[in-house]
Amino acid sequence: MIFLDATYKGVTQYGFAFYAVLVKNSEGQGIPVSFFILSEESSDILKVCLQKLHEAADCLTPRCVMVDRDMKEIKAIKAVFPNTSVLLCWFHVLQAVHRWLMRQEGGNLRDPSLRNTVIRGMVSLKQCNTEMEFQEHSVKILSDIERETKSARVSDYLKEHWLNIGVMWSNFGRQVFHHHSETNNVVERFFFGMKYNFLAGYANKRVDDLLLVLSSHVVKYYSHLDALKAAGRLRPKTSDALLGVERMKSRGLDHSVSWQCEGKCNVPSETVPGRMYLVDLVYTTCTCEYANLGNMCKHVLLAKCVSASSDIDVNGLRQTKADILYSRNEYVLDKLTVVVHSNGHIGIVNMKNMQCSCLSNSHGEVCVCLTLAQKLVGNTDLEEVGMCVTDSGPTDSEEPLTKWCIKDMVSDLNSWCNSTDYKTSLEVYSGVKHVHKLVFGRYTAVTRKRKIERLHSYRRRVELAKKHLHDMHNYSFSKRGKRQNQTQHSDGKFKRKRSNRKTRVR
Repeated sequence: MIFLDATYKGVTQYGFAFYAVLVKNSEGQGIPVSFFILSEESSDILKVCLQKLHEAADCLTPRCVMVDRDMKEIKAIKAVFPNTSVLLCWFHVLQAVHRWLMRQEGGNLRDPSLRNTVIRGMVSLKQCNTEMEFQEHSVKILSDIERETKSARVSDYLKEHWLNIGVMWSNFGRQVFHHHSETNNVVERFFFGMKYNFLAGYANKRVDDLLLVLSSHVVKYYSHLDALKAAGRLRPKTSDALLGVERMKSRGLDHSVSWQCEGKCNVPSETVPGRMYLVDLVYTTCTCEYANLGNMCKHVLLAKCVSASSDIDVNGLRQTKADILYSRNEYVLDKLTVVVHSNGHIGIVNMKNMQCSCLSNSHGEVCVCLTLAQKLVGNTDLEEVGMCVTDSGPTDSEEPLTKWCIKDMVSDLNSWCNSTDYKTSLEVYSGVKHVHKLVFGRYTAVTRKRKIERLHSYRRRVELAKKHLHDMHNYSFSKRGKRQNQTQHSDGKFKRKRSNRKTRVR
C-alpha cells in the first residue's frame, strides 16, 4: 500500500506542487520512496510520474493507494495501476462534506444539530461491511436527512458526490490489507516534519535547495532510523493479535478449534461464548470484523499454531490448489504480470520480483498466487513475454508535431477581441489566464514570505496563547542587566515590569 498527497505552501516560491509517495514499514512508520515536483498538475503529467515510479520499482503493483478526492490523482492511478484499489482519506471525506454544509452556496446549514445529523449518517455508512448493507442503510440515512433538513438538497449532494463512490471510503471497500490506516496522516506528518524540521519553519525559495534537502538530509535521516532499528535501539511494537493468542491459549481455547476440510477450521470467540469464526488458512482469511478490514487477527494466528502442532501441511494444500488453477487455466498472463482469480480472491503477481498483492502474501505467506506463478516460471519463457515491454515500437502519440498553429490562434483571438462579437466569459478568462501563466509565469515567484504560512490561522493564536502563558510564569532573567519583576494585581493577573540596572562609573 502506498500513500500519495501533495503540498504547495512553503516548498518553493513558484507555487509548484510537491508530491510525496510514502509506504509503511513493519513498525508502522511512514517511509518516503518517491517525490514529484510539478509546475503544472494534470492527469497526464501525474501518469508519467507514476509510470516512472512503476518502472523504477521493478514493475511495482501496489495493493491499494490512499489519496484525497483529487480526480487528477485518481485518474492517473487507474491508468497506471488498473488493478489497484483507490482508497479515500476518511478525514478528507468528512472535511469536504462539512465544508460544503457550511458554504452558503452549498448546504447552508447553520444549525449545528443538522450538520451533526449529516456527519453521523456518513459515519454510520462508513461502518458498513457489505455493499448490500451500504445500499440499504443509505436509503434510511437519506430519508432521515431529508426529514430533519426539510429539503432534498443535502441528500442529492451525497448521492451525486459520495454514495456512488462508497467503495473508496466505506469499510466494504477496504477489505484488503491497508495497515489499518483510515487517513492520509502518514503523508501529512511527513510534510509537517519537512517544513518545520528539515526547513526549520522557513519557506524554501529555490528548487535546487529543495532537491538538496530531499537527496541529502531526508535520505540521511531515514538511513539513520534504519541503522537504529538494525542495532536494536528502536523497540518493535508488540502486535495486539499476538497478545490475544497468548490469552486464548491460557484459557484453553486452542483445544476447542475444530477442523473441516482444505485448511478450514472453526475458532471460538474469546469474548462471546458459543460464537465461532470460520478461518481459512489457505487464503489467510477469517469471518471476524477485524479480519474483514484486511488485518491479521488472533483467530488466524491461533489456527496457525494449532495446525503446526497437528501436522497439517498448509503449504501442501496451497500447492494442490495452485495445481487445480493451473490445470483449469484460471489465470491471466499479461506481460510480466499474472492475475489469479480464485474463490472470490484476486491476486496480482509481479513475475519479476515474485511478489503478490493478495491478502495472504501481504501477511508474509507464500500464497496460492505465488505458488501458481512459480509453476509458470518453469513452463513459460519470461524473456519472450518481456519483449512486449522492451521492444515496443513507437506509437502515434510519440510522433512530433509537424505544424504549430499558435500564432494563428492568437491572431484569431486578437481579431475577436477587437470585434463587436466580443463578450466576457469566465471560461475564456480561465483558459487565457492559464496560457498566460504557462508562457510568462512558469518561474515567476508567487510568494516572497520568509516563514512558512500556517494552513489554519487558529494555530497562530494557539501558539501565542501558549507563549503568553509561559511568559506569565517565567521568573528567570531574560538578559544580563535586566530583571523581570512580577507584581500581582487585585484581579489575580501578573504584570511584568523591567528595570534596567545601571552600574555607577567611578
